[in-house]
Amino acid sequence: MSALFRRLRPDMRLKLAGGERSNGPECTETTFALFVSLRRSPSGASLAHAQSADASYSGRALERLVQRLRADQTLPVSLRRLTAADLVGPTNSSYVRFFDDSGASEFVHLMAGTLHQVPDSVCGRFLQGAGHRPDLGAMLAYVDSSTTDRWVAMLERLVRARARPTPGRRVATDPEVQAAYAAIPGRLSVADRQRMIWIARNPPPTQQDACWAMRVMMDGMAQLPLAERGPVVRATFSQMPGARRK
Repeated sequence: MSALFRRLRPDMRLKLAGGERSNGPECTETTFALFVSLRRSPSGASLAHAQSADASYSGRALERLVQRLRADQTLPVSLRRLTAADLVGPTNSSYVRFFDDSGASEFVHLMAGTLHQVPDSVCGRFLQGAGHRPDLGAMLAYVDSSTTDRWVAMLERLVRARARPTPGRRVATDPEVQAAYAAIPGRLSVADRQRMIWIARNPPPTQQDACWAMRVMMDGMAQLPLAERGPVVRATFSQMPGARRK
């Protein structure tokens, strides 16, 4: 998400420092300050501990997908050679930019739901700043088998999109992404909005607070109107840390 953070306008920092308090600017200021604090949050705890019993299920499911793609002669050789690590990596996810609005909506709903299943330590990895990749592989070790199956299907769709790209899907501009994210706190309950403001103004957040805030923001993206959601999702996930454009 750090690529998204970098899109927030420098004037948001100035507004925050200036202490404007009206409802509209405050939502924007809160979003900016929150994103900055999330980028600076401590990294997650070691992922080697307390993984769910579904960790082995996700590994087997990904390996079955690897073997299925490897045997598919309709795919280019480069895609038949993808490993499980390649499939869950940010480069593969970045090809959501070839999804239509419906497909992009399914992707962000799945990602939002996944964040609600993982512990704070794993969510903390997702929140790290530039140079740190969102660790989908680690998250799959904690989700239930149904969610894993949905991810395997989604990852295969991404590979198929790479094989038969559909360029020309509209991608939100930086101002559109900024506006979409800045509006999310304004749709929260008073209590949740106050919690987000508190987190933004008291960095660095705890892992619990940071993960709560990211879940709120991802849920907010998933609830955007469909025509807006698709372009915002394509803009956000096509620029994930570690993704290589091909």
